[in-house]
Amino acid sequence: MVLRHLDLLAVAVATRSYRHVKLYRAEEFPTRPLRLWIFALGRTSMSASL
Repeated sequence: MVLRHLDLLAVAVATRSYRHVKLYRAEEFPTRPLRLWIFALGRTSMSASL
């Protein structure tokens, strides 16, 4: 259930053009921490103008 909520949050963040990393889906982490990493200044429109 928690993964579903994180997936929905990731979709919402992506629709607003924020960059994010799904650490909870990463295969290189054997313990699979339940974290969604969202870059605070990572909007694609903002980074293109910087």
